[in-house]
Amino acid sequence: FQIVVVNVVAFLVGQQVNRENGARQEAEAAATALKASRMKYRSLFESSPVAILVLDGTGVILEANPAASLLFGKDKPTLEGMSIADLLGATGEHKLLGSSQNGNWQVETLAVKLKDGPEVYLERTLTEVSDGQGDLITQVLFRDVTKEHDRQAGLRAYAAHVIRAQEEER
Repeated sequence: FQIVVVNVVAFLVGQQVNRENGARQEAEAAATALKASRMKYRSLFESSPVAILVLDGTGVILEANPAASLLFGKDKPTLEGMSIADLLGATGEHKLLGSSQNGNWQVETLAVKLKDGPEVYLERTLTEVSDGQGDLITQVLFRDVTKEHDRQAGLRAYAAHVIRAQEEER
């Protein structure tokens, strides 16, 4: 009888050990996959030609990529910790963050006067995501479309000039 009890206990302990080993292996595989995913994200974030700013709920810049440093003319440590209002001014902040429609973010072109520089036209895309701790963070992608805007303005002026010349000819 004692041998049967020892065998049953040994069997149950063996099953528990197998389950724990399986769970540990799954956790290690998930940790490895998470690390690989974070490395891919970091690589994409750092090498993106599009300026990316990550903002907390109050509009403070948590992270900035090298393209954002180049666009705004400030080094990365200076950008991180800076308020978006300090970077773009109060009007720029309102244009940037105040134009969502029922939580659905739209891709939109904004004319923004940089606090320490010229007016630029930026195509911005906002995305709100959870930081994993229950707080929402905002990821803002900026693409400088100033040259495209200037070309389109030149084309409009040229078209108006051609139409005016045709009208004068008539």
